Order: sequence, then structure tokens, then C-alpha cells
Amino acid sequence: MKKILVLIKTKLSEDTRVLNQISLLAENFEESCITVVNFPNEGDITDLNLPSNVSLITIKSPFRGIKVLRPINAMIFWLTCLLIAIKVRPNIIHCHDNATAPLAVIMSFLIKRSYIVYDDHELPNSYPKKSIGIKIEELALKKADVVLFANSMRRSFLKHEMDIHTKYSFIFDNLCPYHSITPFSEQSVLSFENLANVLASARQKYKGVFLHQGVVNEARRSDLLYTAIGKLNDYFFVILSPGSKEEVRLNVHENVLVLSPIPSMYLGNVWSLVDYSLIFYDSMTLNNNLCAPNRFYLSFKYSKPFIFNDDNKSLSFLSEFYGGGVAVDGFEDIETVKSKLELSTFKCDYNDSVETQKENFISIYGSLFKDKTRL
Repeated sequence: MKKILVLIKTKLSEDTRVLNQISLLAENFEESCITVVNFPNEGDITDLNLPSNVSLITIKSPFRGIKVLRPINAMIFWLTCLLIAIKVRPNIIHCHDNATAPLAVIMSFLIKRSYIVYDDHELPNSYPKKSIGIKIEELALKKADVVLFANSMRRSFLKHEMDIHTKYSFIFDNLCPYHSITPFSEQSVLSFENLANVLASARQKYKGVFLHQGVVNEARRSDLLYTAIGKLNDYFFVILSPGSKEEVRLNVHENVLVLSPIPSMYLGNVWSLVDYSLIFYDSMTLNNNLCAPNRFYLSFKYSKPFIFNDDNKSLSFLSEFYGGGVAVDGFEDIETVKSKLELSTFKCDYNDSVETQKENFISIYGSLFKDKTRL
């Protein structure tokens, strides 16, 4: 029996990237045994509807959430994962993001029979300065047998700007959830029905409905959001999970509806009810400038044209490649923005992108399983 060990330090119930990969592995390698080891954040849902060939091990620490004790928590996580890996003796060890980078490095030396897959979710904003953590992650990128990147711009940056060369890599986009892993409650159904009624009433007064998903702050260009609300005052805006600091300020606008956070698995129910979206990220920090936002793929899946800030490299690339976007600098020519928005369409098929991603991911894992040199 083939064995896969997945190591994560995240809020699993909200991490659709990780869940999509687990789903693909479980469905396409049914005879394999998949062990997921997680060191979750506080409040994470642990009762998940995972496939039968997936077992979830949750690491707990009495020091979780205590900032000054982070090194102790990290040691608990790393040591526990290492002991589990020695016991399980997996064929493939899949490490997610920089929290598992030390494990990817250590296991590449200690567990020679296992292939190391390293999934690079985000890039540190501190590049080109190199801390110990960054140096360890760079070593993980070099030592891993396969590296997954969230977009091609990040891979290109590491290769051409930082001179980091991987053995083999490919792109795994932050696509929407393949399947639901949390039960859909009756209360949730009623909430979305109420929202649909509210937006139906709003459309009688306004030209259309925009959605801004996520916290409202400088990193997500709150200045552009408020400009959009003011200048596009003949449109209605739904602001999903803006953060308590901005909620009062947003609620003074008649054309704004503020919604509380909802589980990521239910986001599609909100996106299906709106007409357009706003996707803003600053360009001053590396990770934001090379972002791979889930919000874009939700726009793509539900065919919602989006407005984005033109100084962000990643958003500009996504709009050019997939279509659907209208670039703005400061909403100076608002009528032109409106005209472009009405004509904006996606030039790629979302389902084709999903199938291509699935095929590539399955192919890579299949190749590792077929290689007999370490198994």
C-alpha cells in the first residue's frame, strides 16, 4: 500500500488549496493511505467530512496562541511530525508552506526512501534580505523533489531574481473548493435566501451589485475601496468580512451591506448572487504584488467581472491571461470604467482550468509512485 504523509500548520477547514489536494489524492489513489498531520489555529473545525482513506492527526499544545512561546510550539510540531514520519514510513511527504520548510529539509536527509513535495504558498515580504527562516525555506525549495507554486510569477521571481532553482516544479492555482467538507446547515440556507431577497431589492434601485471579500485595510487598498463606493454610487456593494475596525465606517453608506465572516466552503453562495467584484492588493510588498488571491478564482468560476488596481503585477497578469478584469488607477474616468466593466468577459473556461490542474497534479504523483528507485 502506498503511503502519503501531508504536513500542515494551518486552519484546515478554511484552506481550500490543501483540501483540494487531499481530495485529489484520495479520489485518484484509492488504495493509498493518506495521513494528514495538522497543528491548527484556535477555533478550527476538526470534524471534517474527509474521504475514508484519509486520517487526520491533530497536534495540540498548551502553549498554542502564546506569542513568546512560538519556538516551543514549532519544536513540538516539528518533532511530532518527524516521529510520525518515522513510524508511517511514507512513500511521499507533502510539506505545506514555510512552517514545514525545516521538516522538508530534515526529512530529505533522514528519510531517504521518501519523496519530498514542497508546496510554496506565499513568499516572504522580507526578500531580498535573508533571515534564517528564509534560508531554510530556500534550502527546502532546492532539496524537494517536487515544488508546487501558487502562480508562475512567484516561480519566475525565485528563479530569475533570487537564483533559486528547483529540481521540478509546476503551478497549482488556488482554485475554488472541489467538494464541500463541512455540512450545510438549515440556518445557512435561510441566511442565503434572505441575502438573495435583499440583493433583489437593491437591484431595483441600483445598476448592479459589487462584492468585496476580505478584510479592509491598507494592504488591500482600502483607499480604492472607499473611492469605488463613492464614485460608483449608482451601484450596491456587499462587503464580506471587513473587520470590526472598518464596519462602522462602512455602514454609514446607504449603498453598502456588511456581512460577517462565513466558512470558505460557503463563499460561492454569496458570489453567485452578485454581479461584479473588487480585487485590490497593494504593490509595495512582495507577497501582495505577487499574490494568488482566492478572490480572483471565485470571480473566474462565477464569471463575475472584476475591478483591480493596475499597479499590482499579479492581478494585471491574471486579468491579461484569463480576462474579466478592468484596471484602475484612481477611478478618474469613472464612465470609462463603467463601460469597460459592462463589456468585460473571461476568455478562458474555468472548468477547463480545473481539469488541467487535476490532470497535472495526478500525473506528478503517479510518476513518483511508479519510480521504483526509492520505494
